Amino acid sequence: MPLQASSLSLPLPSPSLGPTSLLLDPLSSSLAVTLSDSSVLLFPSSSPSPSAVPTVVPPVSTSSSTFLLLNPKPKNPNPNSTLFVSAFPSPSSPSVLLRAWILIDDRFSPVPLSFNNKLPRSKTLALNLSHGFGVRIVGSVNYLAVHSAASRQIWVLGARVLGDGSDGKAVDFVKCAVVECVAPIYDLRMEKGVLVLGEVDGVRVFPLRPLVKGGDVGRRRSHRRDGAAADVGDRALGRLRTLKLRQNSGEFGSFFMMIKHAMVQDSDSNTLSSMKAVSIHILSQKKLLVLDSGGDLYLLNLENSDMAGEDSTVHSSIASTCSHINRLDVTMKVQMLAVLPELVEGKQVMWLSDGSHSVHVLSVDVTESLVRENDNDENKEKPLQISVLQAIFTSEKVQDIVSLSASAILLLGQRTIFAYSIS
Repeated sequence: MPLQASSLSLPLPSPSLGPTSLLLDPLSSSLAVTLSDSSVLLFPSSSPSPSAVPTVVPPVSTSSSTFLLLNPKPKNPNPNSTLFVSAFPSPSSPSVLLRAWILIDDRFSPVPLSFNNKLPRSKTLALNLSHGFGVRIVGSVNYLAVHSAASRQIWVLGARVLGDGSDGKAVDFVKCAVVECVAPIYDLRMEKGVLVLGEVDGVRVFPLRPLVKGGDVGRRRSHRRDGAAADVGDRALGRLRTLKLRQNSGEFGSFFMMIKHAMVQDSDSNTLSSMKAVSIHILSQKKLLVLDSGGDLYLLNLENSDMAGEDSTVHSSIASTCSHINRLDVTMKVQMLAVLPELVEGKQVMWLSDGSHSVHVLSVDVTESLVRENDNDENKEKPLQISVLQAIFTSEKVQDIVSLSASAILLLGQRTIFAYSIS
């Protein structure tokens, strides 16, 4: 396949600053570039021109950031508002602070925040969670998840724009669910109607709708068939009940999927440690791509699991037996990957890097990952063959890669951002 490459010239505030990480929202194409002084440049487009004037987020000790899409009508495929949210420690208490910028008229602007629609609203929102050494936040349509290792909790927050909607007067958050953590979490993802935790030896999956609707789901059974979380209307945000459950309870449709029980050797300390799921990509509600701490890739199929939460109140620890694992036959030890749930000629394209000076573009026929009707050996690791489309060698060491589309990425080198695409 022909390969096209170019470099991006960003309007940096100072020539002494350089990019250190990239964050891309694939739905709105908004781009966040973190600089070496911890400030962030926010662009409404993933292809900013040299004359573009980004919104500059002042430098603070940000622990984590994410994009959040606010859509008051989930049946509308076009989200109403794009929100950039950052989390950082409070200077006067152990709590976590949130700040947000909303995209209006092709520019990000600070937006006041509130909790349970309480006044006064402020540009910083304090959460009663300990910040500790850091927190992790991830966004989805209308929902934000906050993981505090120090508090051993995950909060699932609903969000909505107050006011006329498009003017971005304020954004209100409400606590929908609290997951009490009993084991370390190495990655956290929330999209396509599921919340997925990366743990030792595998992943834990929570259908999102039961978390944000609680016991109402099991009684009403009016959920969407695509499994997407419900809308964040006045009744949902105004409710007083917060769902609480333990990480390993198996309640509300949650289950653990073991990838493998193995020990891997740490390249720095030369010691053995348990395998951990360190990077999760949600390709669909029932298909996950997982990178483990040993650099191996796995495709998880949850085809027989009740992910939509038909009966959210039932203990479902046996759901993991209805899943299937496919190991990708990759010779390199993968350190980072970029992938979007888009198919090119019926195949899944993914971009992999070993964290050095190369990126490999691979194609996987996802139909091969489906279990044949006469295959009764469920939950068994199955090798999956892949084909190499391109091998890219870079002049700078690869620091980060993000997907623009199934056939295009942005690559962050040591000082330069490159754009690559195949056709």
